[in-house]
Amino acid sequence: MPATIFLPVVLGRPDIGVRASLLTILNLSILLFPCLAEGEPTREEECHWILHSEHAADHELAEECRREFFTSDQVTLVVTPSRRPEAANRAAASVSVVKQQELQRTGSDSAAEALRKVPGVQITDAGQAGLKRVRIRGEESRRVAILIDGQEFVDQREVGTPLLLAPEMIEQVEVVRGTGSVLHGSRAIGGVVNFITKKGGYHPLQSSASALYDSATDGYNLYGSLYGGTDGWEYRASAATADHEDRTSAKGKLDNTAFDSQSLAVYLGKNFGAHSIGASFDQFNASSGVYVEPAVATAPPFNDFRIDAPRRDRSKVSLSYEGDKLGSLVRSVQLDGYYQISKREFNTLSDLTLDFGNGPLNQLIDNRSDSDLDTFGMNAQARLTLLSAHDLVLGIEAKNDALDQSRTRVVTTAGQTMPGERTVDQANQTTLEGFAEDVWQLSEGLELRAGARGIYFKTELEESTREGLDPFSESDTAVVGAAGLRYSPAEDVTIWTGWSQGFVSPSLVNLATGAFAGASFVNPNSDLKPERSNSFDLGIKLQKEFFAVDLSVFITEARDYIDHVLCSSSNISCIQPSGRSDRIYDNVDEARTFGSELSASLLLGSLRPYLSASWIRRRYTRNAVSTYDTGLPALYGRGGLEIEKNLDEPIGLWLDGYVSAATEADELDGDRVLHTAGWGTLNVAMGATMGAKRELKLSLELLNLGDKFYKTATENIPARGRSAIFKVQLDL
Repeated sequence: MPATIFLPVVLGRPDIGVRASLLTILNLSILLFPCLAEGEPTREEECHWILHSEHAADHELAEECRREFFTSDQVTLVVTPSRRPEAANRAAASVSVVKQQELQRTGSDSAAEALRKVPGVQITDAGQAGLKRVRIRGEESRRVAILIDGQEFVDQREVGTPLLLAPEMIEQVEVVRGTGSVLHGSRAIGGVVNFITKKGGYHPLQSSASALYDSATDGYNLYGSLYGGTDGWEYRASAATADHEDRTSAKGKLDNTAFDSQSLAVYLGKNFGAHSIGASFDQFNASSGVYVEPAVATAPPFNDFRIDAPRRDRSKVSLSYEGDKLGSLVRSVQLDGYYQISKREFNTLSDLTLDFGNGPLNQLIDNRSDSDLDTFGMNAQARLTLLSAHDLVLGIEAKNDALDQSRTRVVTTAGQTMPGERTVDQANQTTLEGFAEDVWQLSEGLELRAGARGIYFKTELEESTREGLDPFSESDTAVVGAAGLRYSPAEDVTIWTGWSQGFVSPSLVNLATGAFAGASFVNPNSDLKPERSNSFDLGIKLQKEFFAVDLSVFITEARDYIDHVLCSSSNISCIQPSGRSDRIYDNVDEARTFGSELSASLLLGSLRPYLSASWIRRRYTRNAVSTYDTGLPALYGRGGLEIEKNLDEPIGLWLDGYVSAATEADELDGDRVLHTAGWGTLNVAMGATMGAKRELKLSLELLNLGDKFYKTATENIPARGRSAIFKVQLDL
């Protein structure tokens, strides 16, 4: 059976391997059910299950377990804000946590969907329904660091890092809003999103299987997993597949919005007391249509304009080591290394009618591009106690990205096909970074933190067949810093403030290879400066027994944003010959962003009203022209009412009725102002859990009940119309 599952993956048929793995896991889950029912768990195993599972079987029993094995004020732990385990409500940062329960209750076709209720976060699709990206505090997704188990997933290409990760494989998501470049490196001007994947279990053999149906796409997700833990060992093998047709909006089907994906993940770890090691392999293969508005696709001289993304794949192998409580000086050590391959194919087809002076002629332009990005990374971190009042984190990160891209262009005019034009580029970028942050306990409840990161990066263009691009090598260095204060007058109150610098190094595409944008070419610019920012934050967190509030205000000043401008309007030399629509990368923009974010909830027995809201203003400055028309709504968020009710010992019910809404947004595009209308939708999610350990879970989401036709300001695909998502999950 292992050969049956894994050989197709190795031989280049991952779709067969994933489906075989999924069916195997689903079958074993059913066959092993009688075995799993044998034997009673110990008291500690039962408490571990209750406190780490999606639902506590009994609230009183959960409280007993907390008192017996944990402190009574047990709260959610996070590691992303400070690279140390700490309570989320005590972190000196704007941090939100999406827990396993929320992930399971969200009928997600993407890992990004569960983040829509996080204040300050917006989702963008770049026209690709199945390959969503994350924006934070108005910053584009390429200025947001995406981590998977603490390791950065870097995508050197344009637009931003897509979330190539099955939502069913995520244990928890930690979102840090605001600049995190000191602790998490480049691309963290807007914030950091850390997707923590599922690992082992608390019994020798456990399993999970789920199925989802989405009426808006007539599509489905299937997932299965075998996992467990015994004698210090832990393991997990998971597989998922998804297949979705074109999306249905309130005005009908949307062409070229179908997508599909297959994924596979394997993890094995061993705990040796104070030491633990782990190894993992994961693979995600996706394809997606690319939506183009009909008015754009047929605007003269176009008769038709189509885009296709038939391949967007990621595979990764990683090794990790953690040592905890290694002595009076060394509190912990973490080491990891990984190798990742990201493959992309992106095609455009233009059907035009042109007039060359002898009457109209039909012209077809077929552009096919593909690229491979190989990444090798290593990270090392130590947490030290130099003095009793100091908690110091030191770290080193090294990474090499090697990009190999090619493009074939075929032009057919009046039925005559010209010889194809093919260009090939090879480039690599090496980064070496060191960071340190010290947390100094000035007095009881008062804490000072300060840190810095040194960055060295070297970019090389090794080869290019494009005329005018010659091999070169450039390097640069930078230092960024951060400092802040946290004051906790009581266990349930945290007041914090901070200053932090952001940094985004130019990518391989920006510096060395350039990028293809349909029929035009965006020229590289080896003289680009890094993007930089300064941010100031102030926040307060209250977590009482019956209510919780998290409020923050911020301002960010950023400069030297990298964008592309027409060669004809730039004083920078473009590669010759160049077309009329060709562009070049340049440092052209500055941005000033300020606003506030609020999360609040109130617990009234089984009722929990909640609100997640953001107010943001953003001003761009380019060529001495400033505007607040930057495509962002001033207000957006979600508010609703959750109800939890246990009807009987083995049955629990929940319901979440909520409104999602955003105000209008305008974006200055050359001499035009693009307008996005404000919108609001009414939605209801409900579900049930059944069984002594809540092993069977059912959920139903009824979305956009008013069947409103709208687009969010950061997405160019119209939203789904009135639709339903049904999901069933069985944990054994």
